[in-house]
Amino acid sequence: MRWFKRIAAIMVLLAIAGGAAWHWRRPIVLAVLATQPEQWERERAAGEIAADAKDAQIATTPCAVFGAGPAPQVCVELLSSPSTTLDEPVRLRLRWRGLPADGYIRLAVQSAAPAGTRYRYAGPSGAITADPIAGQPDGEKIVTWDGKGVYCAPADAPMMCDAGQVGRFTIRARMLTGNDPWWPSWPAQNPVPVKWLARSDAVDIEFTGLPRTQHWSGFAGLNDAIEAAIPKDMKSSDQRGGPFDRFSPWRETLFSYCTDLMPAKPLTGRITLCFPRSRRDQYGIALRPGDLQATADLAMMPGVPTAEAAATLARRKAAKFVTVDFDHQPSPAERASFSQERRIIYLDQSRPDPRFQPDGNFWLIMVRQSVRYVGGDNVSESVSYVFRIDGADRICLLEAHSPSDKLPSRIDWRNPATLACPPGSAL
Repeated sequence: MRWFKRIAAIMVLLAIAGGAAWHWRRPIVLAVLATQPEQWERERAAGEIAADAKDAQIATTPCAVFGAGPAPQVCVELLSSPSTTLDEPVRLRLRWRGLPADGYIRLAVQSAAPAGTRYRYAGPSGAITADPIAGQPDGEKIVTWDGKGVYCAPADAPMMCDAGQVGRFTIRARMLTGNDPWWPSWPAQNPVPVKWLARSDAVDIEFTGLPRTQHWSGFAGLNDAIEAAIPKDMKSSDQRGGPFDRFSPWRETLFSYCTDLMPAKPLTGRITLCFPRSRRDQYGIALRPGDLQATADLAMMPGVPTAEAAATLARRKAAKFVTVDFDHQPSPAERASFSQERRIIYLDQSRPDPRFQPDGNFWLIMVRQSVRYVGGDNVSESVSYVFRIDGADRICLLEAHSPSDKLPSRIDWRNPATLACPPGSAL
């Protein structure tokens, strides 16, 4: 059965690619994402189920009986509408009893989907405030949440991250002592075990409307889909993903949700991203591998070469600074024409990473190269050449720098003054 599914998938891809061949203005490329490992999905599902079973053992007090019975107790109530948009703030009423001096309360959100399936859904998951709530043993507090932010540390610096997405979610309060399980950065050097004291009933809230692009948690492979949709000769490191404010608002078609990405310079045109409407259910958006597809309708800015053409030009110019037998590592057949006593030298070049400078509309490309003996050591040390390319035939050498140079490189890729072509540097 598995081999039949694979053959069917290949036939579908060929049919789609054939259907796109009629487009005559610019190339259209379809990006289909690779399948996630089934083992990873099983582990995520099992982890959610186990965590839910452990959480269910914490003493829970419904708000209807809050204040009766022994402490500690914690209760959270929704003061806003249970169905709202992400433009409206969410107001919560938090009450607690019996909070110890070393205790605190965390409010956390997660998908309302059943345990074992939540990891599939896009949207917020985590603490909805940066700081835990602590203070008097008994108290009450009104908490306002924007419906999007969760406590995270994308670069090891804790902050509130925009994770807002349409769908159904649950908010729950938990009282505890010990290290904060929702602390998103480096773990404590001397950890204090967590002791769970109480939890509230879950509060349900639904965010309605069209999907958002601000956060793609669960939108598997966004950057990969965009990169795969860009024609190979146009690709550069500048073209991966955001900034997300270059996405148009989502629109709903007969079968899909779609948005357009306006690419950064030097590309013009658009990249369209779509996923099936069937992937949005009562809990929100749950994309499977292959659901997010990207088509590109792109061209280069007038007078600007493609990234591949610019890189090829830079490598060709750098190669002219040395004399070698081969501009690549020769094969045994190529070496056969030389006598065995003859030491063959060849050019060893790095693969350039073109960087486009949008303020001046030119490419900056570094080529690192050295001359080597076949089967031996370097003939010369590595030299880094930095080229500026303004057009198909306008190139200058900004700098040639090697490790033995006593002075540091004068090139600062963020300082335009160091990126101007020096007199006599045109090639």
